[in-house]
Amino acid sequence: MAIRKPCETITMLTTSDMSDYQYHFVYQSGANKVALAGDTQNGEEYNVYILQNQPEANEYAELAVPGGQSLLKVVDASSSVGDDIMISTASKGTARVGSGKYTRAKVDEASDAANQIVVVNFVDPIYVTT
Repeated sequence: MAIRKPCETITMLTTSDMSDYQYHFVYQSGANKVALAGDTQNGEEYNVYILQNQPEANEYAELAVPGGQSLLKVVDASSSVGDDIMISTASKGTARVGSGKYTRAKVDEASDAANQIVVVNFVDPIYVTT
């Protein structure tokens, strides 16, 4: 897995133990701390990041911000280069299917098994109508 243009990162305190969630989607909660993101945080009103480290509760999380490449754990059995990715209920990336949803990343390196870590282009939310 080669990352050519890594995302910039910021740090923020966690709300809970996230040591098992490296390369998952997270978001800035109402308490201004990092929480696991789910499919309800797919909208553009949420500040979504990709967790880069393995922090425990009340430790600083290193967060990739949109605008470059990052690693991301995907739930789908296969992902092809260019596939649109949205946030799954399990905080992982999943293929965006249908209209009226937001793309959060695009696959840069294909995967052939579920729960693999892949290289994605992490983008600002793109609302898809078709």
